[in-house]
Amino acid sequence: LLEPPDIGARCDQLVTTEIKASYRCGVCGFERPCPYGTTDTGKVELCSRRHSSPFSLRQHSPYSSLFLSPRRSCVRKCLSVSWRPQCCKNHYGRDCQVCPGGLEAPCSRHGECSDGFSGTGGCNCQEGFNGTACEVCAPGRYGASCTGCTCTPNGQCNDGVSGDGFCFCQEGWTGANCETKLDVKPVCSPPCDTQATCRPNNTCECNPHYEGDGRNCTVIDQCAQENGGCSSHAQCIQVGIQVSCRCFPGYEGDGFYCSPIDLCANGNNGGCSLRATCVNMGPSIRRCECHDGYVGNGIQCLEKAVPPLDRCLERNGRCHPLAACADLHYQGLAFVSL
Repeated sequence: LLEPPDIGARCDQLVTTEIKASYRCGVCGFERPCPYGTTDTGKVELCSRRHSSPFSLRQHSPYSSLFLSPRRSCVRKCLSVSWRPQCCKNHYGRDCQVCPGGLEAPCSRHGECSDGFSGTGGCNCQEGFNGTACEVCAPGRYGASCTGCTCTPNGQCNDGVSGDGFCFCQEGWTGANCETKLDVKPVCSPPCDTQATCRPNNTCECNPHYEGDGRNCTVIDQCAQENGGCSSHAQCIQVGIQVSCRCFPGYEGDGFYCSPIDLCANGNNGGCSLRATCVNMGPSIRRCECHDGYVGNGIQCLEKAVPPLDRCLERNGRCHPLAACADLHYQGLAFVSL
């Protein structure tokens, strides 16, 4: 979901900075005033350099010693107050976009977001978690907590967020973790499907991601089950038993997590004029609105004139939305059907 604009992702900070510019040094008691827009603290400080009398003579003058005796110089301590751009927690970048995972679960609560005005929005996932928003398990881990599988190399773990950690043993092995080798390798007749494993008592079991009675096994359509684990804003693509996810147009992410693309947050005002406001209308959809005192389509905004320089720039010259407007100035408007 897009973050409502009234929630506010900016948490700008009011910063007070002390200014002691050496170029403002002056004779103590006659210090230069604080720069415009700053506040005088009423305190002064000795400068690192010393001040010479403006009436001093040339250095080789016999009277120079009378005028060139160094005096102390001082500078006023001034305060400058300004707003420092800053994003709220779990927002990042110049436009303070929400971190992957959204407001309620940034980084799916399994990682730390690189937030802040200079942040990248990347999630530093906890051990065992992967993905753009730390939403998937690393290989060899299963369940909502991405617990490590305990299978030996003789078995295959049912891993992933929706997995249960069950160990599917290779032929000739048994045990909860496939740690025990059978004394006699089982033989099945009639033979099992090529995508099945023979078990004791002439039983065939379809391999992971296949279904059937063991003599006949077909691949499971994983995309038909909860979109294959992909985001609801993604297309599930299955080739064999491998599943990949691709975000729909207007969304971005790894396919398991897809967030709407905010064109207004591309760092270029969404392609709108600098004299316009970019309004986010949805995934990869935006509207450009010229500022007050300007007219145009938002991509180009011209200063409003009386009469307007080009009446077609304002409300399409009152032509039909599906018509092209051409301003003939005082000869009238030309209406051209599209």
